[in-house]
This record gives sequence, structure tokens and C-alpha cells, in this order.
Amino acid sequence: MDNEPDSSPAGNALREEVGLIMADPEWGRNKALEAKVDKLYKDKYGEGKVDLSEGLTVGGLDEEQHPGSTEDAGVASPEEAEARARSDVILAPLRDEWGEQYETNFALARGEACELFIGHEGIFKEVADRIAECGPKGETVALKFLAELAQLRKEGG
Repeated sequence: MDNEPDSSPAGNALREEVGLIMADPEWGRNKALEAKVDKLYKDKYGEGKVDLSEGLTVGGLDEEQHPGSTEDAGVASPEEAEARARSDVILAPLRDEWGEQYETNFALARGEACELFIGHEGIFKEVADRIAECGPKGETVALKFLAELAQLRKEGG
């Protein structure tokens, strides 16, 4: 598999369908939606997995990833509080800038990242580490870049 995104009509349709699924308010809480996206990508590209949980997670931690994190939900551990604060610092500028388009643009960014890095976990890790070195502002810029790239590709260039 090469590192070039699929710009065919089928590839564009897949990204658009995934973007719409990820824009669903239940995304991230509904395992059926996640399974549907996984199946769409597996059907098109075969097996491969990219863990986007560190750099592209919205909200706090979930019970499946971090057992015990949802117990006593009113009292966050220092690690949970730091993760939530970091997420807020990264995402607040995007919520302000994107307004009503926030969910759609975030879904586009996530879908673009999935397509770019599926099967290229090593490259993803290197890119994520470099972005993280820039702090929250770098992560915000990266999300904006991914959303813009997805939109350009959706529009045909």
C-alpha cells in the first residue's frame, strides 16, 4: 500500500460517508458506529489499524481504555484532569473558529488522519510525536490542516 490517499470517486465517497458517521453526536459512545467505520475501511483497504486515541480524542477518558476512570465521575484523577484540560486547550480554538461546523470539520480531520495513516502506524507515531512537541497550539494547527485537506480533496482539489 502506498502513502498516497485514494482520490478516486470511491475513495472520496468513502471519506464523505465516514465523515458523516463521525459527525454523529453519538460518535465515540456508540460502538456500532465505530464498527461501521472500521468495516468500511477494512472492506476498501484490508486489515490495518491506527490508534488515534492520543492525538485526536475529544472529551475525557472512557472506561474501556482506562478502567476505573468513570468511577466517581465527579472526582477526576490528576491524569484525567490534565487530559481533559489539554483537550479543552486544543479544541477550544477550533470550537470558536468552526462554530456550527465543529463536529463536521472534526470528523473530516479524523477521517483524513485515518486514511493517511492506516497501515503506516510508525509514520503516524513520528508525526504525532512531532506535533505533540509543539504543544496544544501545534495539535490545534494539525487538526485544522487535516480538516482543510479533507475539504479540499472532497471538493476535488
